Amino acid sequence: MKTTNYLSIIIIIISVSVGSVIIWSVASSYDFAPSTKDNPFRIKAAVSYVHNLKISCIRQPCGSFNAFSLSYTSQEPVQLISYNICGGIYCIKQGNFASYGRGGTPDNPTWGGGTTLGEIPWKVGDIVDIKLKIQPVIIKENSDIIPEPEKMSFIDLGESKIMETND
Repeated sequence: MKTTNYLSIIIIIISVSVGSVIIWSVASSYDFAPSTKDNPFRIKAAVSYVHNLKISCIRQPCGSFNAFSLSYTSQEPVQLISYNICGGIYCIKQGNFASYGRGGTPDNPTWGGGTTLGEIPWKVGDIVDIKLKIQPVIIKENSDIIPEPEKMSFIDLGESKIMETND
C-alpha cells in the first residue's frame, strides 16, 4: 500500500512540474511589457508571405526568395527596435536591432522598413497580434539620425491577417 501511495505522489509531482513548465513557456513567449494602443506616430505593420523578395546576396545574380516578412510604415520618423508577434499559442520576438527607412513622396514622406521573420508556424490567412517597440528619431538636414530613447514606446497594433504578396 505504501508503494502505491509513494507512486501516486511521485506521479502528481511530475505532472505538476511538467504542467508548470508548459504554462511558463507559453506565458513567457508573450511579452507582458506595458504596451499602449495609442499610436501617435501613425504606425502600420503587416506580416506577409512575399514572393520574389529582394535581398542582398554575396553571389550575383540572386535567385528568387520567398519568405515571411514584417513590414511597417510610419508617418513620423521612427526606428523599429523590436517586435513581438503572436498567433495562437506561438510568439516570435526579435529585439535589440534598429530598422528604419524612408519612402513616400517629398510632400508626404513615409518612414518604414521591414525584416524577414525566418521559420514561423503560421500560414497565409492566419491572424496575428503585432506589437512594436519603437523610438522616434530626429533627422538632421545632413541626414544624421538622432534617436530619442527617452520617448521609446511599445505599441500594440492589434490583430492583422497574414497576406500573400508579390514583390
